[in-house]
Amino acid sequence: MLFTQLALFIVFSVAWLGCSSLGLTSSNQGNKYKYKYKLSLPAESPNLLYRDDNIYVQFRIDDAAIKFQLQNITADPMEIVWSQASIGIRGRFFPVRNASNLYAESSMCVSSATIPPLGYVTDMAIPAQNIRYDGTSWKEQDLLPTVDRNPEATMDRVQPMVGTHIGLVLPIRVGETLVQYQFAFTVTGVDRIPWSQYRRPARPAPPPRRRMLLTVDQMITAGVLVGVVGVASYWLTMKKVEPSP
Repeated sequence: MLFTQLALFIVFSVAWLGCSSLGLTSSNQGNKYKYKYKLSLPAESPNLLYRDDNIYVQFRIDDAAIKFQLQNITADPMEIVWSQASIGIRGRFFPVRNASNLYAESSMCVSSATIPPLGYVTDMAIPAQNIRYDGTSWKEQDLLPTVDRNPEATMDRVQPMVGTHIGLVLPIRVGETLVQYQFAFTVTGVDRIPWSQYRRPARPAPPPRRRMLLTVDQMITAGVLVGVVGVASYWLTMKKVEPSP
């Protein structure tokens, strides 16, 4: 009976740890914000559009990534040289992942598709260090803070981001020529939005992975409780020795 009760306590303790951790994450987000951008280099565009003799590209920036659709308008094949691409946040530049290696073990596993004349690609760039697998799911870090985490500090953490620049270096090989495109995006405004209107950015489906059943904290707790059960079982089943008269 005691063993059964302790076993049930283990199960409920592990479940409580899992639920409380989940609740802590969702309850401490604070207010949610959405940024507005304009393309400032190589040419200014409030619609994040750019065109020259080689490419026609439209950008969209979400919480964690720069997404784009790029068309080859030359008579030669072209490709994006992802191994040389980078994203700059307030002057600091990072190597990137794109859609083909978003969930790869290493950001060095880069695949570039050939874009034929008049063909186009839809892709994305995210700082390589801003995406990781935590043992249960893939987590992304925002390019700029999109939550204040403290209702008393509303806008204090986010409003100063207006005027901030995000850069994208996108080397493109056109025929035999490598063109180093350097795009810059400027934050023009920030809006507070209800969490009910927030939608997670679309991403490629991650490959199936074996999920960890327990976190480290949960395993430690379960181990301690199993130890208690073992000790209790030993003493309960130990043969009683009658005291000497």
